[in-house]
Parts: sequence; structure tokens; C-alpha cells
Amino acid sequence: MSLRGLLLPASLPHGWKLQAAEVDSAPGSPAGVTPPRGCQVLLGEDVVDDSATAAGASALARFAGGHSVAGGPIPGTETLYVFPGHGARDALTAVRALARRCSKQVSADGTTTLFSVAAGPRLGDESLVVRARQTYRTDPGVVRYADAEVVRIGPFLVVLSTVPMPRADSAAVAALLPLAVARVTRGAHPSAGSASVQHS
Repeated sequence: MSLRGLLLPASLPHGWKLQAAEVDSAPGSPAGVTPPRGCQVLLGEDVVDDSATAAGASALARFAGGHSVAGGPIPGTETLYVFPGHGARDALTAVRALARRCSKQVSADGTTTLFSVAAGPRLGDESLVVRARQTYRTDPGVVRYADAEVVRIGPFLVVLSTVPMPRADSAAVAALLPLAVARVTRGAHPSAGSASVQHS
């Protein structure tokens, strides 16, 4: 099965719709480049892109749906990475370390972001959630959350992530994680250190 075939399906439950999908067979991030090392990569889909070991290949899907508390569909992103050797485990270790090092960031415009790592759902071989809580100098009292749910399945990492949004919207995106993990578990048959999957 192709790496694209392991992403969330075109037909999604509960009114969600797939908007775009792409595969990158080159090492590194879905964009084919690795962002500069730094705390900004914790926010959203870049959470794994800056890991210590570059992914062998990756695929990305953007989707939207649900019922946002702010009105309109809720956007979300799935990124699927496949790593050589023990790269997936190394990437999770790097993400945990980065979240500890970058626990509080304040941008030039006064936006404060607090990062933390929590245990993820009981899916795959191991999992975690990188939580980002943002407050804004220009909009006192408003709080937004951007979570990245990360599950390792053998040499694969499945990441569901959001832009900063209300907590209920972020939780709605996370509800699609069991479906995303099931797609990889059924389709890839990962074995220790390798994956029986095509990158195209």
C-alpha cells in the first residue's frame, strides 16, 4: 500500500471532509525542508519535523468539518511519517525534550505560548500529546489551544494537529485519531525497523 493510502480516507465520519493530500518521498518534513531548530516547531504540524532523526518519507492531509464554537468548519492536519531503524522512537524522545526546553515562549507581539507534554491515548506502541496554550496581549481574556497528538506504530508516527483554536474544537480534531491509527495499523503491517509500504 502507498503511504498516501495510509492517511485518513476521503470519506470521513461526522461531516468531516478531506481537503488535500500530498506525499513527500524525500527525507525530512512534508514540505521537503527542515525548519530551523527552535521552539516554534512545537506549534502544529511541525512538531515532529524538527526531530533528531529525519523521516524517510512523509504524507500530509488537510481536513475540515465538525461544528466550530466560533462558527464554520474546524481545520485539522494529519501528518504520517515513516522512519528508518529506530527513528520513530528517537523522534518522540526529541519532541519530549523540546517541549521541556521550550515550556514558555513570548513573541514580539506579546503572544504567550505555554507548551507541555501529556500522555497520549492508549493507541499504537506509544503516544503523547504536545499541548500549546496561547494568550494574547492584544486580546486579553482570550485563550486558544493547539494540540499535536502523536502515536507511534512501529516505524510510523501518526500526527493529528491543529492551529490555535478553542479547546472544544481541538478536542473534536483529536476524536479522529483512532481512525487515523487504525488505517496505518491495518494497511502497513510494520515490522521492527522496516515498513512494507510504498512512498508514492
